[in-house]
Amino acid sequence: VRIECVHKVCDLAHKEQSVSNGSSSSGADSNKGFGPVVPAKLLIAVANRVAESKEKVERKDALTGLAQIYFRHYVADKLRDVQSGGDDCDVGIIMDALYNTCSMDHSGRSAGAKRKSKTGRRRGGTNGGESTYSYDVDDKYKWIPNLIFSCARFTDENDPDMRDRLNQIVDDVLLGSFMPESKDESSGKRKRPLSPTSRAVGFSMIVQALRDADDDGSAFKYMGMLLSQKSNLQTALSAYIDTRSNAKNYEQGSEEALTADAQAMEKLEMVAQLSSPIGTPSDLEAVLQSLHAARDKHIFRLLATIANPNHSSSARARAFEDLPKRAKSLGSNTAAWVKKLARRCAMGGFVNQDSVSTCILLAQECFHEGDIDCAMVFLRAVKTAIDAFPRLATSKESFGTLVELFGECQSSHVKNKRQIEEARTVSLLGTILALASRSLTLASSDPKGKSKDGSDDDSSFQDDVQDLLIRLCTRDGTAMQARNAVFTMAQLSKNSSTSSPASDEAALRKEREVFEPLLKALTSPSRMKIDGKRSSSSGGGGAKRVVSILSALAAVAEFAPSTFCASNGRGERAIKFALESVLLGRSHSDESDSDSANDGGSDAESSDDEDESASASKSRRRSSNGRRRSSGRVKGSSNDANVSLAALRACAAIELLVAHIRATADARSKSVSGIQSPAADHVKTVFATLEQILRDSGLPPSSRDRRYCTSSADRASLRQCAAVNLLRLCDPYLQLESRFLSNACWQALSGAFVDEEKTVREMAIEELSHLIVGSGKYNHGNIFAPSLRLLSLLVLCPDADHGRNSVAASGNAA
Repeated sequence: VRIECVHKVCDLAHKEQSVSNGSSSSGADSNKGFGPVVPAKLLIAVANRVAESKEKVERKDALTGLAQIYFRHYVADKLRDVQSGGDDCDVGIIMDALYNTCSMDHSGRSAGAKRKSKTGRRRGGTNGGESTYSYDVDDKYKWIPNLIFSCARFTDENDPDMRDRLNQIVDDVLLGSFMPESKDESSGKRKRPLSPTSRAVGFSMIVQALRDADDDGSAFKYMGMLLSQKSNLQTALSAYIDTRSNAKNYEQGSEEALTADAQAMEKLEMVAQLSSPIGTPSDLEAVLQSLHAARDKHIFRLLATIANPNHSSSARARAFEDLPKRAKSLGSNTAAWVKKLARRCAMGGFVNQDSVSTCILLAQECFHEGDIDCAMVFLRAVKTAIDAFPRLATSKESFGTLVELFGECQSSHVKNKRQIEEARTVSLLGTILALASRSLTLASSDPKGKSKDGSDDDSSFQDDVQDLLIRLCTRDGTAMQARNAVFTMAQLSKNSSTSSPASDEAALRKEREVFEPLLKALTSPSRMKIDGKRSSSSGGGGAKRVVSILSALAAVAEFAPSTFCASNGRGERAIKFALESVLLGRSHSDESDSDSANDGGSDAESSDDEDESASASKSRRRSSNGRRRSSGRVKGSSNDANVSLAALRACAAIELLVAHIRATADARSKSVSGIQSPAADHVKTVFATLEQILRDSGLPPSSRDRRYCTSSADRASLRQCAAVNLLRLCDPYLQLESRFLSNACWQALSGAFVDEEKTVREMAIEELSHLIVGSGKYNHGNIFAPSLRLLSLLVLCPDADHGRNSVAASGNAA
């Protein structure tokens, strides 16, 4: 009976008149609906059946019905004008759609961008002079995506059918079908899917709604988990197909062929773990063996197509149509599982290459219109997508547009400079570029700067990107922006290197070509100096720049250790500056003068480098507004807002010292030539300095900085940085703990797990968990067992302030 009631309620709600089809939906009433057949309370009652019902069919049908209602009465109505405008829809209509659906104020809109936007929630109204019941469209429908993505808590272990249905809803219902235009069997009309522009606006609208939800943000996290699962499945499936193909290259029956075949089977089992379950273990083995032994090569071509996230909607439709037919000969169970695998793996209407590339273009258009709020909505959607699928932003057009926008945001002539800084647009763009660069492939170039096909487009494009990133590291960027910039440069240099027997040598040559100019600029005497009070107080762009430079140097030490350690002593000079001048507060003036003489230059050299970089940027600029020298200050992140520059500088110096030790120790274990391990006395000094910070409750070692690090936020940030970096030095892979971590230092480290500040406890526990399981910075391919001293720190993870068994400090992570 309840299932029948759910069906009836959803059918009535789906068929009732939409707002834009009503007789009174105009002007100020665009956010109201009149005369509903199904009130909002009844839809909420249906939603409660998703969470409370014990019947799996009832849960699935209720969720599907609500998703269909949401698309018809909210998405289709809110995007009606955008859909009517097609792919060339006016950007003003697009921005109005965002302001009608997203929680934003108008502070980010310039006078030219403010059109007829309608915001707010209105109640009450008349229809033809007669009083009618009105309702708020947002109140009635906007919560449905939160419910949909929260259903990701239904896993393959407890409800695989619900998991399959959830993937289908997200791919084909939430923003409509991703299939090409088709015929509606019930009405006989042609069903036209949303245009790429409408789909991009709808995707951004839903992402922003999930971010702005009043709950704890669990729905947004579940959405990320769902997208990551699809991405991991695509990666696993692609790895299986490649390994299976390589196995065919060996002589059948040979030892090499049997080994490669066994490896391919292991990867197929990994695919099965990430996909829909197949019943009993015996059924699973039979299905996998049947698919693995299939001789139809077209099955694997189709699977390889949808394992690439950049596939089109027509490729998806072709795979859905042909795979069941071709897999039918392998048995009904195998055919059914291959069909589910294809649905789990293929990109849908919610996230795909077209929507991401359109979001990037729309972000740039909104930026040109002066609307930073709308541009940030689209950029947040892009980041959400490429967090899981970095390859979606790696087309030359998309990545080039991001680079253009990146340069325009840094231009000294850009409008709304203050709003760009407050919205942290440059930081977000830097993060997006860093994520996308992991999968970006540029044509490899020869020593003359031209690509293999004879053109210099790729080389020039990479030079443009490199100029922007170097400027962000040396002049304009915050610490996080500088780190992301170095990471992007490292990924671009790796992805553009050739694959040959001398690939290692070529990669090292490319790394030095990219990073030696940056390291020379970062270690110039004009940048590596502390001007007393001005560098420790809260003012001065030069003081903030020291923090960014130290962060950039730490990233270079981590991502390009060969260049850092072998670049004419510049890396050694940076380490000496970070330890002696920044942390210990010793005089550095005499050494700076001698270094300046040895380096053959002075402040003028730095200025010449900057002018040369600026002129080169102008000659290769991609647009009329971008790529000019910027002189404005860039604010730090909100997390650093209450921390003094002296504390931030000390933390950046610690990260540089630890990154250098980790990188050299790692290179030593891999027998990389040209890199010498730091002296034992130096490593011992770093351990002792971090121990002193913890014992002094977060006071920096330098007496110069102690008078400025007086707030609780300053001390907490230093204790957190010292504890986290001590754990990183105790990485079992590096084999430094037994030699340099004394019992006294271990006791000081243990104090971070019962620190008075919750953030310090949380970060210490999170870092220890990564160390134990071998994830994050501790992921070296194999898991190395930590020492008993480090394992014993687990007993300190519960929060002593909340009872013996409490784990409130880590948010139940402990």
